[in-house]
Amino acid sequence: MFGFTAITLSTICVCGNADILTGYGNNLFASKTGYFWTHPAKQFILNQFNDLHYNNSTCKAIQLNFISRHAARYTGADDMDSFTLLQNKIKSSYKNTNYSFIQSWVNDYPTTKESSVTKLGIEEMNYLGEKFGYALLDLLRSKLNTVKLRCSHSQRTNTSAQAFFKGLSKAVNNSNVLHVLPAVDDRVTHFYKGCSNYESKVEYNKTYMHEMYDFQKTPTFMNMVNGIADRLGMLHILTADDAKMMYLLCATEVAIRNRSEWCTLQTDSDREILEYENDLEDYYLRLYGHPVTAAMTCPLVQDVFRSLDHALYRSKSNQTYPVVDARFGHSPTIGALLAALGLFKDVHPLTAKNYQTMKHRLFFDSSVIPFSANVAFILYECGHGTPKTNFLKLYVNEEPVVIPACNSVTCEYSVVRRYYSDMVDKCDWNNVCKSVHFSPSNIVG
Repeated sequence: MFGFTAITLSTICVCGNADILTGYGNNLFASKTGYFWTHPAKQFILNQFNDLHYNNSTCKAIQLNFISRHAARYTGADDMDSFTLLQNKIKSSYKNTNYSFIQSWVNDYPTTKESSVTKLGIEEMNYLGEKFGYALLDLLRSKLNTVKLRCSHSQRTNTSAQAFFKGLSKAVNNSNVLHVLPAVDDRVTHFYKGCSNYESKVEYNKTYMHEMYDFQKTPTFMNMVNGIADRLGMLHILTADDAKMMYLLCATEVAIRNRSEWCTLQTDSDREILEYENDLEDYYLRLYGHPVTAAMTCPLVQDVFRSLDHALYRSKSNQTYPVVDARFGHSPTIGALLAALGLFKDVHPLTAKNYQTMKHRLFFDSSVIPFSANVAFILYECGHGTPKTNFLKLYVNEEPVVIPACNSVTCEYSVVRRYYSDMVDKCDWNNVCKSVHFSPSNIVG
């Protein structure tokens, strides 16, 4: 066990916007959860992540590798159309006048904004940029020009990257840099696209989602749907898809307007059930359903560790390197990465039958993969002179997590590098994704 002690932090900066949106109810909106709803903004602490003590010496951060889901966004055009269809179905059948808003509600979400980042999303990324800027201030001083930004081909990841850098530069230079364009790198941010084995075995294989469909048939789920219908005084049957669309409509409106009367149709208990149904889908689709999900992330895992290797080598010879290497992708990017790293894996898998016993599970979409979900690798150099020792800390949504390589929140870098070496040094995406003979051996997650 290594002897690490905390660093005393004396300077605290007041956090940015006091009017940040706070969500609704228990904020269990699965993958449509705003980042602040489950991870409230915290005060900025100068150099919070910059230093750590090891054996009476101070270790200094030498690089941040950052991977993030895009920020909160408008929903897609199909969902926008479905909102109106849902309203029309309920208008023709409900009797409870307490919900008269349904008659007058207007769907004014422009399809031109489909999937684009919302004001809330910009707030999220500005905040995260500032948070890491202040937390690694000594590392970043006079080195903003080395920061490396990458995104997928999607505009929402591009917008997210720029908003993150704006916050980062505000913290470091006390100024907003508005026009920094990230490079498009789908190989590391969109690795699941074109992965034939993933698409055929998982993404488009409906039979693989049987746990989710089975849960929809349980008394727990059916009673929840019927309870909403009773609340409305419906003459016609509500379906599981209707309940899910109300859930999405509530989350969408709260993210854009900070309010929604549609949310009053569902209780906190209803949202717990709907999140579990969504978690069943994402657990099997995005994380631990099939070995190919973790295996196909190898281009991203390889890219992260090669960046860390490069920083370690260049730092020792006092050469320039990116002190921040940030990538912006999507919910599948983060989910599959967490699976590859072996994080948030419950002892017992989520199933249609264990809802009650899994209420304290590790994997909650709303807290693990909300909008702007992020994974941060921070590399440290310890000691003066040679040989130096390097350590790694891993953060998920700003919180340190235990690294499986050493079962500690702080690990010697060489130990972590060795633990994931098959994904780093033997990455063969074509074999994983194209070969009919794909073997899941040597996959950590």
